Amino acid sequence: MSVASLEPAGGRTVRGALASYLVRALGAGLLAILSGCGFHLRAAVDLPAQMDVVYVQGAPALGELGREITRSLESAGSRQTEDRAGATAILVIHRNEVRRRVLSVNRSGQVNEYELTYHLAFEVDNPKGKVLVPRQSVSQVRDYTFDPNSVLAKGNEEAQLRQDMIGFAVRQMLRRIDRALGQAGR
Repeated sequence: MSVASLEPAGGRTVRGALASYLVRALGAGLLAILSGCGFHLRAAVDLPAQMDVVYVQGAPALGELGREITRSLESAGSRQTEDRAGATAILVIHRNEVRRRVLSVNRSGQVNEYELTYHLAFEVDNPKGKVLVPRQSVSQVRDYTFDPNSVLAKGNEEAQLRQDMIGFAVRQMLRRIDRALGQAGR
């Protein structure tokens, strides 16, 4: 009897078929465990009806924060308005601040590393002035290395970090608003 006669038709060995079966079984088991423990990817926020039409106070519409708020509200199913009287909610931005500080310098006194800190403070009121979501803050801290020989590239890196920090803070703000208004409506 030859070794070739022990292989099933199609060229797969019994060992290969068993390994393939085990990989599939482990994958299915892992999916079952993850879904059973409540794990799920973070989806886009779906804001409650109180946030259908939002007037934003304290963030210039053409600034980085204003553009990010507009984009995030639209993706959450809300609409931003310039008419305070026609709004169902007033998003008040109390603080929108980015700070940069030196983390380290080299022997010659040139900066090696910077730290960026972003703070966003907000609250949500109804059109009559009643506070729907009390004042809260979101903060982000990031650091990056600096090379004086690549000033333009590092400037672009800092701008991208700022934009990412603002985007994260706005998404975090909308999740908090969603959670606060969802709990209040129960």
